[in-house]
Amino acid sequence: MAPVVISRVEPTYESCANEKNVWGFPILEAIIDERGQVRNLRLLKPVHPCLEKAILPAIRQWRFKPGTLNGKPVPVIFNLTVNIHYR
Repeated sequence: MAPVVISRVEPTYESCANEKNVWGFPILEAIIDERGQVRNLRLLKPVHPCLEKAILPAIRQWRFKPGTLNGKPVPVIFNLTVNIHYR
């Protein structure tokens, strides 16, 4: 079974304060460990730098129901695409 998001932290876009109508669809990769925590988060498809500064710290705080194999929690490589739009 794949990991499932159970708790999200929304990004704060202070780094985008001087920007208008910035958007993107960053693709990220992380390991979701046996406790459902995000590890080794990295950006596979970059977007606007101010969005990256906002979203990476937020996603590091997300929590997941861990992935399982034969009913036991296991670390899973997880790809995530996020729709971001700052106005």
